[in-house]
Amino acid sequence: MSKFSLCLFLLGLSLITSKTITTNDLASALSQAVPGDTIELKSGTYSSVPYGLKSGTAGKPITIKAAANANVVFTGTSTSYIFSAHAAQYVNIEGPFELKNAKVGIGLTQAQHVNISGLKVHDIQYQGIVVTGHYINVFNNEVYNCALENKNTAKTKDGGWSQCVAVHGTSWGVMSTNIHFKNNKIHEGYGEGLDFLECDNCSGVGNTITNGFSMNIYIDASRNIVVEGN
Repeated sequence: MSKFSLCLFLLGLSLITSKTITTNDLASALSQAVPGDTIELKSGTYSSVPYGLKSGTAGKPITIKAAANANVVFTGTSTSYIFSAHAAQYVNIEGPFELKNAKVGIGLTQAQHVNISGLKVHDIQYQGIVVTGHYINVFNNEVYNCALENKNTAKTKDGGWSQCVAVHGTSWGVMSTNIHFKNNKIHEGYGEGLDFLECDNCSGVGNTITNGFSMNIYIDASRNIVVEGN
């Protein structure tokens, strides 16, 4: 059963709700989340999250993280996304989580004001983390054994392999903006390491990218990109 604890913060007299949950409660907690909620996951092995994430607000984001000292593992299938959502806003996915054995680790489309951190993502068929949208920060994650679709150069003949970590345009010819990748470790990838595809005012700073099949950092149809200290 879910354990609910309420903490009243006098700043603005806002009520912040923290929900500490088990593997059986995640879908319900996500569907019932309201701005300001923090969803803390107890130790356990979780399956892919049901499609969609509720949105928070600028002053009250929704936060998903591990409970103190919890060992949280998400495992998917070769056809599933572990986290996927369209148009989520003001969401923090903080971890520390392990995401493994899936088609895509995290796939967010047309998201805004989202922070993704503290994840270990591995053994993924396509992208470990791929986002589109505006004002998204991806930092302090480790992504490896990704783009496995191209293992043994299965996709090399058509050059169609995927990326370990990437930002894409919000739709064909429409750029994502203000997407920032910082201090991530990306390695043992069978495609490209970090990709900027149709992005404006985006950056990759302080990332460590090694042992990739193709380019470590790839920029295409983008502008105002900062790549520094990688």
